[in-house]
Amino acid sequence: MYKIFLSYNNNNEVLELPILPEKLNINRFGQNVGINVLNIGEVTQQKLPKAFTISIESEFPSEEYASSRERTGNFTGYTNPYDYVNTILKWQELLRPIRFVWVGGSVEINSPVSIEDFSYSEQGGDVGTIRYILNLKSYTFYGQEKLSINGDSNLFLSNSREDMRQVPKLYTTQFGDTLVSISRKVFGNDTQINNLIKLNGLTSADIADGIPAGTQLRTY
Repeated sequence: MYKIFLSYNNNNEVLELPILPEKLNINRFGQNVGINVLNIGEVTQQKLPKAFTISIESEFPSEEYASSRERTGNFTGYTNPYDYVNTILKWQELLRPIRFVWVGGSVEINSPVSIEDFSYSEQGGDVGTIRYILNLKSYTFYGQEKLSINGDSNLFLSNSREDMRQVPKLYTTQFGDTLVSISRKVFGNDTQINNLIKLNGLTSADIADGIPAGTQLRTY
């Protein structure tokens, strides 16, 4: 069974969706351009695809239904559906990306995203339950530095800085962590997954069941 988490500010605020959507719509559209060349015809100029989008349609229940699975670890979630609504609205107004985590399925996603649209409603016959549609878009962190060429100081260059992070000897897992996300957080890439497995004696069962939040893993 998969889980979906939304979090803000490095997991200082975490929401676990109480009712999983029947389906998760993920779209990524290309930006390729067709160019007509004399005596050849149309050729394709390939470009990087657009940011992918995620559409979630589900509900925040008025009470704990039997179909809502129990929370894990020390994460309890809200019981009032409007607490979920108000948290998402607050994040949207902060104009900062949040993190979307989908674990437990054949494909896992752990990505910063922006909140594009959020709509919700309460319908008669099911008093207190909030139905909602949440649209997210993948977010890429970027930076710029000013560059002066021939006296023109109004030019900007994308700033790709060397990763100067200090690798901690131990890493404490958080909600929604996967080996891929841990490797990226600690080392800045996903090349250390096998090393983490060997160092911590993880089995395939451990990986399949998910590593509980609060577990300390050796990194070297």
